[in-house]
Amino acid sequence: MINNLDDTICKKKMGAIPKSTKYEKERKDILNKILGILEITDDNMKFYLYDVENDEIKKENIMQLKDQISICFTSKTSSVFSKGVDETKRPYLGLIKIVLKEMGYDVIVTGKGVKRNGVSIKTSAYIIHS
Repeated sequence: MINNLDDTICKKKMGAIPKSTKYEKERKDILNKILGILEITDDNMKFYLYDVENDEIKKENIMQLKDQISICFTSKTSSVFSKGVDETKRPYLGLIKIVLKEMGYDVIVTGKGVKRNGVSIKTSAYIIHS
């Protein structure tokens, strides 16, 4: 009986279990899904906004993770999770940033010119550092 009481007291003193601990496996799975969608590898640690914006499948696959991200990550104050999500310009980009940031990655955004289908395009490059 004393052990149960001690456990209860310890839990109250410790507070809630952080999501980073409680959902450690799920968070890693979500990170790996996002990295896969963005085609991020150890040799290619960047993605271009243009490539995501112009790929409906990538956007849809990222948006399908929204409910899982809201459960496993703490950034509920992001505009992606607010009631006006339809007004958010690029909710998929917000989800990417939440996951990368909370998983310990730094993201540097730079302007970049790229060629797509023989056409030069100015876009943003998102360079990921662990």
